Amino acid sequence: MNAAPQAETSDANKGVILIIDEDPHLYELVHYHFSRLGYGVEPCRSLDDWYALDPQDYSLILIDIAIENGSGLHIIDMLNQSPASAKIPVIICTQSGSPADIVSGLNAGADDFVSRPFAIKEMIARINALLRRRSR
Repeated sequence: MNAAPQAETSDANKGVILIIDEDPHLYELVHYHFSRLGYGVEPCRSLDDWYALDPQDYSLILIDIAIENGSGLHIIDMLNQSPASAKIPVIICTQSGSPADIVSGLNAGADDFVSRPFAIKEMIARINALLRRRSR
């Protein structure tokens, strides 16, 4: 198991996005685009890594439903158990875009649901919109 990284807010004037996903390509794609926009981007590849993190270090969480050793929906449930972490915007980003998965993800507490593959400009707009609403 890799040690979970700590959020590096010093390089992220817009905040830090946590990506909870086993797929390193998703992390690389989001990191490439969002770091250029002033966001910090940190990976989390498993439920075990998640337990080593403080969710309040992050401005937004991008999460897959299926992660190593667990479920993204379980993490969303844990976030919602704390008033402080329940305020963190969550976007589910997964290969499955079935209506049942979308409904279960949104009912679990996710703020948005994006099926893969996605257009990066759309993801940028969705993340900016959620963070803009959060800052009001």
